[in-house]
Amino acid sequence: MNKRVIEWLRANNIILDNMGIQTENIRESPKDSIDQGVTVEHASEKCLGQISIWESGLMDIEVVEIESESRVLYEHYELDQNADFTDILKQYFEIMKNGKV
Repeated sequence: MNKRVIEWLRANNIILDNMGIQTENIRESPKDSIDQGVTVEHASEKCLGQISIWESGLMDIEVVEIESESRVLYEHYELDQNADFTDILKQYFEIMKNGKV
């Protein structure tokens, strides 16, 4: 599952750049972890965001507004192999772009 979200993010990188959202860091869990995971950090002019996803299908997304330092979005998902990342991450990227819900 985590490889799918990385592939989706790479395929949509130009769209994210056009929205003013940069991928700052991609961290993978150690290879000997029970549930392999990846964390992707994003930054925009107004927000910092993080997507964490594990092979088991668990995913957390979070956005913090830079100016107020307040969390404006936190969601937890239990995904299956048919997960549509375009739909799931739509609100995340809109908030990253606009700085508000």
